Amino acid sequence: MKEVLNDIYTDGCKEKKYRLSDFFNRWWDEYAQHPAEYITPEQYKAVNAIRVCRTTTLGIDTYVCPDCGEVREISHSCKHRFCPSCGWRDTLKWAARMKEKMLRVPHRHVVMTLPHILLDLVKRNRKEMLNILMRTSAETLKDWMMHKFGLKTGVIAVLHTYGETKQLHVHTHMIMSWGGIDNDGKIVIPEHDYVHIPSICKVFRYKFEHALIAMRAGWSMTSVTAWSLWASSKKWQTKRTG
Repeated sequence: MKEVLNDIYTDGCKEKKYRLSDFFNRWWDEYAQHPAEYITPEQYKAVNAIRVCRTTTLGIDTYVCPDCGEVREISHSCKHRFCPSCGWRDTLKWAARMKEKMLRVPHRHVVMTLPHILLDLVKRNRKEMLNILMRTSAETLKDWMMHKFGLKTGVIAVLHTYGETKQLHVHTHMIMSWGGIDNDGKIVIPEHDYVHIPSICKVFRYKFEHALIAMRAGWSMTSVTAWSLWASSKKWQTKRTG
């Protein structure tokens, strides 16, 4: 029974030596007194949820085996989407749904990254900047596939705002179908898989630049200063990893 309940509540994942909540419980209160950057209400809510996830604070379910009489208590989860435990389960379900919608063709993994010189703009205009990134990165791949092969491709994009070192590092991970629907409605797979990354990078920057110009009016002087520095930046990154 114990093994069955473990699989139900952990999706079969092995118990970790340390959990994110351990670090929050140890350091968060001290950090929150003098944070390096402004802590948003959403961040407070996420941290508070993660700290009490799988604890008695949220309540307990009690299970009793009818055969042997073993009693097992399971603490409730927080169900917050940024919780590593709860969010991972939702991610697996989402991935399964997306898999059913994908074309039965090869796929490629593409990452598009904003240069760090633009991070000041992202901080001050978060919603607008991230919307531009998601839209232009997907449009870049779709337009390139249509121009190169005459195919309407599919793109699944996921936004990442932080890198492996937990520093602000805004980029998108995309899965694109290496093939698509032609003008006759048929699914076609390109004969070769060569991709000229510099060309895609130029298109991405061009699309992002024009979307950014359209939204420039009304921004603060601090943001415009960051904008002026962007003109000399060459650190736009586009890479294919698969």
